[in-house]
Amino acid sequence: MRVYFNPEIFLKIAKEIKDDRSLDEQGRFRTSIGRAYYAAFLETREHLSYRGYSFDKDHQHQDVLNALDDLNQDTLKTWLDNLRDNRVNADYYLGKVVHEGLCEKSLILSEEIINSIEGI
Repeated sequence: MRVYFNPEIFLKIAKEIKDDRSLDEQGRFRTSIGRAYYAAFLETREHLSYRGYSFDKDHQHQDVLNALDDLNQDTLKTWLDNLRDNRVNADYYLGKVVHEGLCEKSLILSEEIINSIEGI
């Protein structure tokens, strides 16, 4: 039996982590941004897969952006690419401080992408 994980759960968890003041501030902001990205990315990838697109496992992040480009979804592509940049900054640039505002913007952007993807 195949079990399907709903990527939107990542967004719900991201919001909970952001607000959990018992956790380290930088840790929760960085983790929240990462989960927000993956919620939007996976939801987008799955929607595009349903529409017949296939993605190389080693290049799927770029392939999803290319598919959005192919569908003339410039706004969604830009949002997802910006969200990915936020995730990369949160995950790899440990010397930079990640502010709550960037975390909040990432959560909003993720939600916008998820809400918009069904419309294409």
